[in-house]
Amino acid sequence: MDPTLGGISVLQTLFPKVSSAKLNILQVINVRWYNACAHYAVTLSLGLARRGHNLLVVGDPDSPPTREARKKGLEVFEEIDLSTRNPFQFVQNIFSLKNLLMERKIEVINVHRGEGHTLSALTRSLNGLRLPIVRTRGDVRPPRNDVFSKWLNRHGTDTVIAANQALRNSYLDHLNIPQDQVSLIPLGIDQEEFKPIGQRASLRKRYGVDENCLLVGLLGRLSPVKGHFDFIEAAGMVVKRFPEVRFLIAGGEAQLTLSDLKRQVDKLGLSESFILTGVVEDVRQLLEILDIGVIASVGSEAICRQALEYMAFALPVVGTDINAVPETVQDGVNGYVVPPGRPEKMAAAIEKLLFDSDLRRRFGECSRLLVEQEFNLARFSLCTEQVYLGLLNKR
Repeated sequence: MDPTLGGISVLQTLFPKVSSAKLNILQVINVRWYNACAHYAVTLSLGLARRGHNLLVVGDPDSPPTREARKKGLEVFEEIDLSTRNPFQFVQNIFSLKNLLMERKIEVINVHRGEGHTLSALTRSLNGLRLPIVRTRGDVRPPRNDVFSKWLNRHGTDTVIAANQALRNSYLDHLNIPQDQVSLIPLGIDQEEFKPIGQRASLRKRYGVDENCLLVGLLGRLSPVKGHFDFIEAAGMVVKRFPEVRFLIAGGEAQLTLSDLKRQVDKLGLSESFILTGVVEDVRQLLEILDIGVIASVGSEAICRQALEYMAFALPVVGTDINAVPETVQDGVNGYVVPPGRPEKMAAAIEKLLFDSDLRRRFGECSRLLVEQEFNLARFSLCTEQVYLGLLNKR
């Protein structure tokens, strides 16, 4: 049985003697920005550290993931330029990584990006090391199937962890890797950090939202792939039936700006219905004041972090049928899954929830329950830990 979320009890039965072992784990996180892949890696590191393992995060000097890891109290090593393209520096990196592995008595390497993967595999191969290498993938691109990639994934890697089912299938189909060597482990969320904090009334007052007003939100970076214009168009349809409803968009500017969105809002005559804000330091403040969370993406979402944050705050979710979204949002259980690029379908789903307060409450309760039972940090880190222990047991 694959070491997926559903297979924890089996894995615990298989490895009872080592289930309480404290491992020396190296997490190689040379992601260049703090995207979903970096968040997955840092969150996993935090969960494993909380389980008592000796955790060391290796990343590029002063990179967003290492800064976030340090902020969370994790030990960070930044003395290897993992993303270098200088061949002489790369050779030096092999020596540096080998020394680090020996000094820290590392037992498992978990890599989260291609450059770190290549460096780790070559360091192990050239030095005759026996420690297992785990490759975690959490993006929408399928793995390459050139000669080097086949060697790297079949012989330079002991197992692959995919963050969503589509990505897992791409490894099985593109590289013909045995099924038991590709695990599915979706992101988990810290359910104690992300939960209602009882300040809804005061926070709504801060943002100028009446307590009795229903608020529908889309949170995430401002990028065309996130479907903001579809959301705005859907809002224009909704207000024809529910003129009192308000909509919120928040996120950091990327390929789009707040001005771009404001122009579209004004063009559709929705300026009185929308709240547009940039980055909010504590996203929980916005989650606290929402009634419905929306994911309008037309791509991306290999790791659906935003859905989990909505769900942790007991919100019903309307999400598009993209990558990990339908694996997180259960249609008709804790929300609705609609086709991407179809604002009329999105509007219809939002209207169902606006019309029925009992449905909103029931879906919201199911959202929180799914987080508590399936998508929490403890379960996320335990699943990964069991993969590590399985590899060590084989050796």
